[in-house]
Amino acid sequence: MSKPQSLIILLVPSIFMLMLMQCFSCPAYQKQSLLQFKSSVFSIFNSSNSSSETSFFGLESWNFISDCCKWDGVVFSSRSRAITTLYLSSLLLMPTQDPMVPVLVDSRVLDPVFRIRSLMLLDVSSNGIQGEISGKGLKNLTKLVHLDMRHNSFNGSIPAELFHLRFLQFFDLSINSLEGGLSSEVGKLENLRTLNLDGNLLGGSIPEHIVLEMNTTRN
Repeated sequence: MSKPQSLIILLVPSIFMLMLMQCFSCPAYQKQSLLQFKSSVFSIFNSSNSSSETSFFGLESWNFISDCCKWDGVVFSSRSRAITTLYLSSLLLMPTQDPMVPVLVDSRVLDPVFRIRSLMLLDVSSNGIQGEISGKGLKNLTKLVHLDMRHNSFNGSIPAELFHLRFLQFFDLSINSLEGGLSSEVGKLENLRTLNLDGNLLGGSIPEHIVLEMNTTRN
């Protein structure tokens, strides 16, 4: 009779550990979104016949087998059990004479990333992404605190949805091809501490209270 009891005693810790690992694993939909992003990136370079010579700076660790909370460029919160940070800067560089010349990539490549609603920091700088910034995508990222989209080829205007990201503190859209007037709704970003829009064709002015807040933070 002691053998079944011993077996139960051995099984209980194993079951508990399995449950614990599942609890702290990356949500399936977030892993799927990142793998879809990787697939889109690979498709772009396959079409240019240069994928074999291109470095993806960490995307090699993104695969179906491993947990995405362990992937390069991904920060996972054990508390919220979700991805909070994505460092995707300079992923899409081509092996040209100038190593800093990126391939131009359609902005829709970011659609899977915008589905990760738990993001607090997103860095997609220096990737040669062209096209309009998805307002529908940004609308999902209600927890965003830090957004770095500098040194790309985004065009069109800044989507109004961005001005409703009430936790946003850092926003860099410099060195792009954005145009039009800067909406007065930028004044809704009351927590904003850093704003960089240099290197675009934008008009308009930043509300005084936002400027004062940023200056106060620097001092």
